[in-house]
Amino acid sequence: GIRTMQQLRSMLTKNCGLPKKSNEMITRVLGCKVDTTDEEQDLQTTLLAEEHGAFIFRNFVPRKVDQLALAALALRPLNLDYSSVTDAVNKCCAYHNSNLHSSKSQRKQQRKQIENIKSQLKIQSDASIICQTNWGPQMLSYTQKASDEAESAPKKRKIDSFPLSKLRYLNLGAFNYNWGDRRYDLISGAAVLNSRLVSLAQRATSMAIQKGDKSHRDLNIDFNMAICNFYHLQRPSDRLGGHQDNVESNLSLPLVTISLGAPGVFLLGRESRGKLPTAILLQAGDCMVLSGKSRGYFHGIPTILEHEDDDTEGIPHESEEKALFQELSDEGLLLESTSDAATEDTRDYVPTQVELKFAEAFLSSVRMNMSIRQV
Repeated sequence: GIRTMQQLRSMLTKNCGLPKKSNEMITRVLGCKVDTTDEEQDLQTTLLAEEHGAFIFRNFVPRKVDQLALAALALRPLNLDYSSVTDAVNKCCAYHNSNLHSSKSQRKQQRKQIENIKSQLKIQSDASIICQTNWGPQMLSYTQKASDEAESAPKKRKIDSFPLSKLRYLNLGAFNYNWGDRRYDLISGAAVLNSRLVSLAQRATSMAIQKGDKSHRDLNIDFNMAICNFYHLQRPSDRLGGHQDNVESNLSLPLVTISLGAPGVFLLGRESRGKLPTAILLQAGDCMVLSGKSRGYFHGIPTILEHEDDDTEGIPHESEEKALFQELSDEGLLLESTSDAATEDTRDYVPTQVELKFAEAFLSSVRMNMSIRQV
């Protein structure tokens, strides 16, 4: 499979050079410039927005520290104990920052070390957040017992904890999405969706309206839930098959997705699976708003790509505000103007140095996608 940007470019170059192109052959990936000019890429992006209601905002969250903070706040409900891995995390981050042009074998070794860290971090099975993760259905099987089952019947050994390395999804907000039954359940006692995620989604939808989106211009949107999917680079099988998000109560309201960590190829199909999808390269900080017709389209993530050393700071950012976490400096330090007058809201919604440092190591081995919506 395609695992690096170089492999992706090679595949596209090969497909473009074939004399006979299959209807199922992808020859262009938006954001990956092979055999296309900037003008052609911009035109296709504009057509996606105007004809289908799919808006791409490149580098929407431009500051790295804001990306790390978003990931840290998403992981916070897991109540991870970082004390046992702090030294290992610091070493990994220090090595990465001092070896930006490391070899393939060095990057492989570093990912192995990060996987060991993720395996050491455990989410307790009795944590309330478990029901909002991919382990929820498994834990539910322990509590449900058939009425005709004898007391002496053999019991499955209950798992005490789960490693972070096997976290596939996490639902944030007061709702849990049940993937098996395709329904939303209101979770008693669950925390409401973080206000930073709400404001981020509101900002993205406002920008889509400014660019011509009329599908939700006069609608009041209550963003109250986010599905966070995790794609671990160590597992090439991590992907998301083609599906539709069509069980929300109001399908005229948009989906806002934020990409963090490793790059990934996003396929945006049409109303039926038979249509050739549009392939889009999404990198850390990118945002997509699916509204209008695209709101009901099939979509998925077929592959995740390894990080590259290319500098992306020159990419213009498409956000109205530069800093999402204005309390933090670019280095992740709490600014003096806010540290002395830190409110309870600041402490609750601004990650600690330890959380930010782990998020940096975590996102170097994971693609994280946050899909914000109103249930």
